Amino acid sequence: MKPLALACLLAVACAPALAAAPGPAKPAAAHGASTSTATQVPVARDPVPLILSVPRPKGGEWMGLYVLGKKAGWAFADLREGEYGGQKAVVATSRVTLKANVGGASMQRDVLDERYYEFRDGGRLLGLRQEKHGDGGEEILIARCTPEAVELKRVRPGLPDEIRKLPPTAETVEHADAPRIVASTRKPLSGVSLDLERTLADKKDLTEVVGEETVTAAGVSVKVVRIKTVEEDSTLPIISIIALDGRQLELQFGEVMVGKAESEQVAKKLDQVDIFNLTRVVLAKPLPEAIREPPSTIVWKVHGLGQDSKIPIGRQQLKRQGDDSALLTISTRLPKASAQRPVSPGDDQELADNLKANLAVESDSPTIIAKAKEIVGDEKNAWAASKRVIGFVHRHLEKTYGSSSDRATDVLALKRGDCTEHALLATALLRAAGIPARRVDGLVYMQAADGVPALYWHEWVEAWVGEWVEMDPTFNQPVADPSHVALGTEARVDTAGLIGKLKFEPVEIKPAVTTPAKKK
Repeated sequence: MKPLALACLLAVACAPALAAAPGPAKPAAAHGASTSTATQVPVARDPVPLILSVPRPKGGEWMGLYVLGKKAGWAFADLREGEYGGQKAVVATSRVTLKANVGGASMQRDVLDERYYEFRDGGRLLGLRQEKHGDGGEEILIARCTPEAVELKRVRPGLPDEIRKLPPTAETVEHADAPRIVASTRKPLSGVSLDLERTLADKKDLTEVVGEETVTAAGVSVKVVRIKTVEEDSTLPIISIIALDGRQLELQFGEVMVGKAESEQVAKKLDQVDIFNLTRVVLAKPLPEAIREPPSTIVWKVHGLGQDSKIPIGRQQLKRQGDDSALLTISTRLPKASAQRPVSPGDDQELADNLKANLAVESDSPTIIAKAKEIVGDEKNAWAASKRVIGFVHRHLEKTYGSSSDRATDVLALKRGDCTEHALLATALLRAAGIPARRVDGLVYMQAADGVPALYWHEWVEAWVGEWVEMDPTFNQPVADPSHVALGTEARVDTAGLIGKLKFEPVEIKPAVTTPAKKK
């Protein structure tokens, strides 16, 4: 199910006038039930939508969620007939829980997503309720969807409710379980989903059959259909393996996360998972500290970077070899171009997009705007202002794990977090200061407590100061050093598909040349 897939990736997760959330979905009357006990007059029933007619297990499905072979969570998904706003509806429910150890701290993330659709083929999305609990902060999103707009309410403890009016969505009921429809019809299905994480707008996807095969499930040979879903601007396919009787046996997110059909009892028995050590890329020897200063260069030999992988270019140059390897050259320098803030994007859509606010990067929040003005003051030079923001975020946040936040205002208030909180707050402050900025996802060199030299998954920022420059508020680097390997931007889900696949070997290192102090 697509909502389940999205909820899994979120967790690595409407009454009229938005006055209150809709109540629990109510079961519809039994088939063949009469409205009159005296005459038993037949009652006309609405045609059952295709999505409720295709084979599927009754009562929902449970899955264990495995990260690189270790069970780190569980998921539940169900699709049923119910009610929304007094009318019959198709109700799609998914619940996901992930638990792991991050930097010595335990974290847990729970995501509930419930969506309501018109009870017909092609039925539009009527509303949704999404709850997030645990690591990342407490939040409830409630949406009421009309043909004219999406009215979105965000509820957070101790804060005023926030209401946004978004463009209408074209998401339909088929989106709720496109893989199962495609498995039944053998026809490709394109559609859109409402993206509440990044764009606050519709995002396209395509679901199609990629093959049929026989697999062994619980010691029994089962014929299955393999279904692939690919989202717009993503190279990470989501693979659904569905038996002919409608059971979903597996849900694969690249090679990093796999959902396996299990009973509820088995699904909830989790392993102890250390995310840092499980996902790091170990190096043969340490890198010299002199690379931290620009100008520096590292040439990496990389294995496991697929031909379809789209990594940011900018200061990176990729040259693919004849085998599965590639040479990746990363060079750092101080920016040469200079821009004045606030930056006017003009016709440059890339700059315009990276000045926009969303539910995470709350650059339109009065609190964020006020703090940005306090930090940059009257400084008009975008590069100088950006360095002030990076320095502030580094000083303002306590470096800690297991207490993360998904919203920039929460990070500013709580004053703590890991690299994702540093990058999120810096991006919001930069945009609020009129400087285009975006989060960058990838790897960075570190030696952790066990002393093993390795590349760890990390997040930093990129700001446009007349040209794009990568900056790291976690390590207080105005120019992020060349051990920062950028693999994606703005939390692209396909970046996660590279976890566990990559191997790096530095083949050439050119650290910055420092001039020794003159003897007196």
